[in-house]
Amino acid sequence: MAAFSIALSGLTSSSADLDVTANNISNADTIGFKESRAEFADVFASGAADLNTSVIGEGVRLASTAQQFTQGDVATSSSNLDLAISGDGFFTLKDANGTVYSRNGQFTQDSNGNVVSVTGQALQVYPPLTTGGFNTGTLTDLNLQTAQSAPLATNAGTVILNLPAGATPPADAATFNPTDPASYNQSTSTTVYDSLGRADPATLYFTATATPNVWNVNMSVNGVTATTTPATTTLTFNQQGGFTTTNAATNPTNGNVTFTRRVGNGHEL
Repeated sequence: MAAFSIALSGLTSSSADLDVTANNISNADTIGFKESRAEFADVFASGAADLNTSVIGEGVRLASTAQQFTQGDVATSSSNLDLAISGDGFFTLKDANGTVYSRNGQFTQDSNGNVVSVTGQALQVYPPLTTGGFNTGTLTDLNLQTAQSAPLATNAGTVILNLPAGATPPADAATFNPTDPASYNQSTSTTVYDSLGRADPATLYFTATATPNVWNVNMSVNGVTATTTPATTTLTFNQQGGFTTTNAATNPTNGNVTFTRRVGNGHEL
């Protein structure tokens, strides 16, 4: 009878090992899953406690099912909220039942803007400080504000480009017209936004003057010459091409333009 029990314990343990292996295989495509390993121990006979050297053991038993936290493969996905951990560590999640830890980086956004796991647990992060950095002494839900913000009109811009130092005034410099290429030397365009959030193309036109190293700048928005104060911005450079002064337009209704430095041969704004 003892032999039958010992053999049965071996069969039972082997069956448990197969169950663990089957569970590992069935979860091969489960994100963040860590395989388990069946670990066994022999069953001592009751007489072993008395140092009885003639007592036969009583078989084998499943001692534990140990989870293996080895690094899994990192794969790309189509979701911007999917995350992966390379190396040690866990995502910290929280719900009504408390805090849990997971390697599953499949996250979505709930109706309140919180980043949550597939089971609805909120991803926890360190909250930012108003002075910069993060408060590492506490955790809070990661909340994404994805609602469209109120429109804000463009009121400033920085233009960087080179103007040829040896440029001559164009033929029609005295009568600037954005539709007449003969009234300016070169132009550059960007996009600006009005108070309703609508995008408009804005173009700056640069015109060399009869005075060496002095340029005029005019601006049009959506094909219409912008009304600024003053109407024409004047840029002055030194003999080395360095930017010196400007009477840049400062009308907040139409926006300010910041002119900066010079690099290389010519004038850079």
